[in-house]
Amino acid sequence: MTLFEELIELLLPHDVIIETSQKTEELFHLFVEAYPVTSWGRVDWKLIREQYSIASVEEAIEILDSKLDESINQQVRLLWNYSDAPSVRVSLKQVVDHIDDVTAVGSDTWLIGPNFSFVIEIFHEGGIKLGFR
Repeated sequence: MTLFEELIELLLPHDVIIETSQKTEELFHLFVEAYPVTSWGRVDWKLIREQYSIASVEEAIEILDSKLDESINQQVRLLWNYSDAPSVRVSLKQVVDHIDDVTAVGSDTWLIGPNFSFVIEIFHEGGIKLGFR
């Protein structure tokens, strides 16, 4: 069983949507339009006006709570850099509950808010950033 399959098994008791490869590719292109990505695969943070360096996804939720109602219940899309795994749509709460399994799927992980309103980037070298369009 792959790490992606293990993650899906953990998430499946809840509302989870697994996108097709084509939808995942379309999502990635839309994501890069909303949040430009560097040649080394990170969001180009110098182009993002509102951003926060944070220690955890829970800290991101505290910031999100000041801007959105019930941010923990927001549906986010998961994208992984350097992975063949398809995008997954799941609640932010489920991501928090299974963060180690979420980040194990790919080297870098992006949690994308509804309509690309925010992104949480979890970089493989340990940095976590939250940004708003």
